[in-house]
Amino acid sequence: MNHGFQFLSDAQLREELNRCIYCEEKPCQAACPADCSPADFIMAARVGGRADFRRSAAAILGANPLGGVCGAVCPDSFCMKACSRRLFDRPIEIPAVQAAIIDRAKKLGLRTPQAMPGNGKSVAVIGAGPAGLAAAGVLAQRGYRVTVFDRRRRLGGMMNLIPGFRLPSRIVRTDIDFVGGLGAIDFRLGADIGDPASLLPEFDAVIVCAGLGRPIGLGIPGADHAVPWQAFLEGPEGTPVRGKRVCVIGGGAVAVDCATTAARRGAASVELVYRRRLRDM
Repeated sequence: MNHGFQFLSDAQLREELNRCIYCEEKPCQAACPADCSPADFIMAARVGGRADFRRSAAAILGANPLGGVCGAVCPDSFCMKACSRRLFDRPIEIPAVQAAIIDRAKKLGLRTPQAMPGNGKSVAVIGAGPAGLAAAGVLAQRGYRVTVFDRRRRLGGMMNLIPGFRLPSRIVRTDIDFVGGLGAIDFRLGADIGDPASLLPEFDAVIVCAGLGRPIGLGIPGADHAVPWQAFLEGPEGTPVRGKRVCVIGGGAVAVDCATTAARRGAASVELVYRRRLRDM
């Protein structure tokens, strides 16, 4: 049995597209942190032609340059929770629909959305993780010249720590390729910016999108013997756990990623220790 990420099949995508009732008030868009409109991109893709998928994907990426990644890993607590179909039967699988549309459009030769004419202004973005790449993608489409700085030499930041069975690396790579293909973005990797204000003489504005530099410590005796989640998820194998009993402290998405990864790597048992109730995980 394959427990990894899978795109919707053609039949599943068709079913979900046809279930949208295109609400006048668009509660799905109001609930989206990126202000993307599922009602509109679903309507754009409903006919199912090559141009339809391209137009739909352009609508997604215009609001959210990392539309493929978000489609794969977005929780059901935003657009799906607001979907009017939940009042009739069940909400539309909006993130899965989005991921499927982006994937099909990329295979069909997704065209880069038409950017606004250059406005002569330049912006520095510190951090090449999801926040930094998304900021750069939106700004570039609005006519800004963007330079992205990151202390590491790999784009993607925390996206690279989401296990591949939940977020295939191909989705991350093609979303990053889309951002890089906008043409108005330069990347300066291996650059550690200690003082963001030092960039202002060269740029009109600076956006700080720095991620978590180091894991938050527990501050309890023996905590130094625990393996930080970043180190555990970063490598293809990370800390060897085969045949061992593993305890994961936490109950959020990262904790579940660590627990599932440990089980997949052959741990003898995995327990999650969480300070709240099971339903709050």
